[in-house]
Amino acid sequence: MAGGAFQVHMLQEVITTLSTKNKSKVLIIADACRSGKLAGHAVDGSQTTNANLARQFSNEVKILSCQPNEFSIEGEQWGGGRGVFSYHLINAMYGLADHNADNWLTLNEIGRYLDDRIPVEASPLSQNPGDCR
Repeated sequence: MAGGAFQVHMLQEVITTLSTKNKSKVLIIADACRSGKLAGHAVDGSQTTNANLARQFSNEVKILSCQPNEFSIEGEQWGGGRGVFSYHLINAMYGLADHNADNWLTLNEIGRYLDDRIPVEASPLSQNPGDCR
């Protein structure tokens, strides 16, 4: 775990243990804004990392910041320097995604909130959050 990171397959082992052996419900939120540097540029690092996260965690609930062929975008306009994904995810969880105003948030409401805001604000670059399921 040099530098506070560990390999994706190690994370998968922990998640699999929790979800299958312990029968726990697992929620994974990944804002992989620097995944390209972690996985290495020579092998399409960020795209490979995001594709592997999406595939490997198919049995758990996941909310990913972007599609495998995209980068997560950061900027001062989102909370003073956060990513557009993290900024809107936090707002969604504070209740702004409560579309039907019933004081309960569902993954569908969060997903719709992120889908409605992130691509528009990231434009002209392309960033589309991964499925909430």
